[in-house]
Amino acid sequence: MSEIPMFERKWPVPQTGAEAADLAIALMITKKQLASVIDVSPSSLSRPKLSDSTKKQLRPLLDVFNPAIWMARDEKRAAFWMSHQHPQGMGPDSPLDWIAKGKAQMVKSAQEAVLTGWYE
Repeated sequence: MSEIPMFERKWPVPQTGAEAADLAIALMITKKQLASVIDVSPSSLSRPKLSDSTKKQLRPLLDVFNPAIWMARDEKRAAFWMSHQHPQGMGPDSPLDWIAKGKAQMVKSAQEAVLTGWYE
């Protein structure tokens, strides 16, 4: 399968608690839900400066969310897709559910399948 084409990276990895809060708002979830998805404590997203381990946990989420924004052509549609859609071949779970299970690569593969014409 080919790589997802180049796209503008809307969301870089947050560096502060305020940036993490902004990301949660963009995803239309709470900071507590964001913490749950990336498997960190909610307090770790409230620190003035995020730890390297927290930033590392955020990367897979952003590796899915940024292409979703590009594919949907709209941040709100991408956030809806992340929380509520059930991509082809992924059963009843949303992309956020899969990311929470540590399977962001499966979501990225589903995105690539759409882009290469395997799924519509």
